[in-house]
Formats: sequence, C-alpha cells, structure tokens
Amino acid sequence: MFKAVLFDLDQTLLDRKRTFRHFIEDQYQRQTVLQQIPYDLFVKDFTVLDDNGYGAKDRAYHAMLKKYGLDTGLTDMLYQDFRGNYALCAQPYPDTHEVLQAIRDAGLKIGIVTNGVTETQKTKLDVTGIGPFADTVLVSEEEGIKKPNPEIFHRALKRIGHSAAETVFVGDHPENDVRAAQGVGMKAILKLDGDEVDTSFANHVVSDLRSLLPLIL
Repeated sequence: MFKAVLFDLDQTLLDRKRTFRHFIEDQYQRQTVLQQIPYDLFVKDFTVLDDNGYGAKDRAYHAMLKKYGLDTGLTDMLYQDFRGNYALCAQPYPDTHEVLQAIRDAGLKIGIVTNGVTETQKTKLDVTGIGPFADTVLVSEEEGIKKPNPEIFHRALKRIGHSAAETVFVGDHPENDVRAAQGVGMKAILKLDGDEVDTSFANHVVSDLRSLLPLIL
C-alpha cells in the first residue's frame, strides 16, 4: 500500500465554496460601500466574477463597483481587505480532521501542495488546524513554480521522502492535480466538489474525504 499521501488544499481539504460564502457575508457586513448593492446581487455578481477562485479579485471588485455606479477608487481597499481577511474565514470539510488523523495513525506521511499566496495558504492551515498534520507543505508562491508544473511534484516527493510509486495524490482539479500527479508517476484520486468534470482518467474518484480511507490504507 501507499506510504505517503499528498493533498491539494482548496476544495480538497478546505471547503472553498463555504469559505468564500463566509468571507463575502462578513465583508458585506463590515464594508458600508458594499451595502449600497443589494446583498443577493452582491453575492451573485461576486461569485460569478470570482470564477471558482480563478478570477482576479482586484478586477472583480473594480467591475462590481463600476457596475453599480460606486467609487472605483475603493477597489484597492476592498482587495486588500480580501487579502487580509479571506484566509481567516477558511472552513475545512466536516471529515477533514478525522481523515487526516486516521492517515497519521496508520503511519503514512502527509504533504500538501497548493497554488496560491504563501501567507494566505499558511494562514488557512493555521486557522483550520490542518497544518500540524502535514509533514511538508509546498506553496506555489514560495516555490516559484505552480501546479501543474511537474517540478513542484518532484520537490514534494523528495521532501516527503517517498517515491512516486509509494505516494498517492488527492485533489479536485482534473489537470493541475490529477493528470499532473499521474504525469510524474503517482496514482491520483479525484475529489469531486459538485462541479461536473471528466472523471474517466482518474485512478479513483471520491465525493468525500472519508471515502479515501479504504483506497489508501
């Protein structure tokens, strides 16, 4: 069986959709300029502009302020508020800690490989209590490369101390996580997050973290 598990972070160990909703509710309550936009429209528009985490947040705020005739000079203030407070709203999935503990109890090493800003991603790990479970954490900004670049996977394997054949990767992104991990010789498990994606190429597919355990232990 496997000797190590490498995880993606957002939408794999962390519920990004719940985190995002938690943050925008909090920001709307704190920033009076946003309250000039009806709440339901703010949530709807910002969710579309966010593009499941891939949209540029500064552009999203600028577009929304412009759409509703508000001062676009406030764009940077809102963006900096996002950068400073979003990670504090991080929400793990209900079974995240239970599953990570079971993996540790079984003697497997755990690593996390995530694309993002170093301070933001590490704050998420601290706030959610996930950090102590990880033997190594690689964040794209800190590494200077990001998934799906194979080098970041090679670095993770070296730091975790196991070969690709001994390690399984778990992630939600078909290309950045699953195909990229398979490309360096790992088995890869696709964790579904509600979006419709092609699952045919994944070694296994799960809809919740608890379902991982019989596949890797």
